[in-house]
Amino acid sequence: MAGEKLPWTAKLGNLTVYTTHRSEQMLYLLKPSSLCATLAVTTKYRCLQTDNLTDSLSLLGLCIHADMQMVEMAVSNPQVYHCHLFTFTCMDCYLFFSVLKIILNIVLSLSVLYFCTVHLFVTSF
Repeated sequence: MAGEKLPWTAKLGNLTVYTTHRSEQMLYLLKPSSLCATLAVTTKYRCLQTDNLTDSLSLLGLCIHADMQMVEMAVSNPQVYHCHLFTFTCMDCYLFFSVLKIILNIVLSLSVLYFCTVHLFVTSF
């Protein structure tokens, strides 16, 4: 028993990545493109016994074929600017939360120290 088992085809049409800005202008990062991929599997079995009731897989072939248009990427000044702002916003948030973590650790340490001091003061009388 040999032959094609599954020709599967996947198609992506008008695949694109873009950003929109205040003026509702679309600026492409990845200009529209398409992709068509086909997956096929071929198998071949050999008989283990003479009665042909038990077969064993002796060959497995896998083929992936992809056709696609040219991939065209573009970056504009507004996109670079917004990426710059986003990066610095993330860094500012990271710094803010890092400082907040340090402050909370200090406050927690001081409160534990205060609790221990009060507890020792109360138990010593």
